[in-house]
Amino acid sequence: MGAMLLLTASGLRQRLDGAWYLSVAALVVGIVASLLKGFDWEEAILVSVVLVTLLPARRFFYRRSRLRPRCSPRAGSPRWSPCCSARCC
Repeated sequence: MGAMLLLTASGLRQRLDGAWYLSVAALVVGIVASLLKGFDWEEAILVSVVLVTLLPARRFFYRRSRLRPRCSPRAGSPRWSPCCSARCC
């Protein structure tokens, strides 16, 4: 969970909606994992506080983002076509 939040921190700073969704998902997984690894309710409460703080801020993450990379405009060449179709489709 912590590594995912570190990876999404830059996207959150840029107000990307994809980073918000990934952060919320990571926090929910973190809450469940905290409770399953020995019922660590203190950690689960702390993560829940962060989640409750992040949820109402959804409207501030207005910039659309893609989780998958787009194909290059020069993707018509025979060398790039297999790579582009494997990554973007």
